[in-house]
Amino acid sequence: EINESKIKVPSTFLQPFVENAIIHGLAHKEGRKQLEILISKTGDDLIFKIKDNGIGRKKSGEMNRNRTKSHTSIGMNLISSRLKLINEQYKVNSKVTVIDLEDAENKGMGTEVIIILPVALQEELF
Repeated sequence: EINESKIKVPSTFLQPFVENAIIHGLAHKEGRKQLEILISKTGDDLIFKIKDNGIGRKKSGEMNRNRTKSHTSIGMNLISSRLKLINEQYKVNSKVTVIDLEDAENKGMGTEVIIILPVALQEELF
C-alpha cells in the first residue's frame, strides 16, 4: 500500500536506532545476528520498525557500565525532542516506542523500536 515514489524515509529518525542495534546489541552477540528494518502503513500513519536479535538493552547497559565511556549518545534524545515539537506544532501523535525482547527467563533477546509518523506530514517534514 505504500507508494515508494512519494514516501520519504526519514534517515535522521532511523539512523540512531540502527546504529544502537549494531553497536550495543549485535556487536556483542555470538552466533547468528539479525537486523530488520520494516516500513509499513496503517491507516494514516507510517510505521517504521527496527528490530534486532542482539543481547538486549539490559545486558548492553551492564557491559557499558564496566567501560570508560568517551562518547555520549544524544541521537535518541534529539529524536524525542523533535517528535514532541512536531506533535505540538501539527497536533498529531507521532511517537517512538522501544520494546525489550526477552525469552521466558527474562533474558534479553534483542530490541524493537517502533516509530510512528503521520503520512500527512511527509511534505512538511522532508
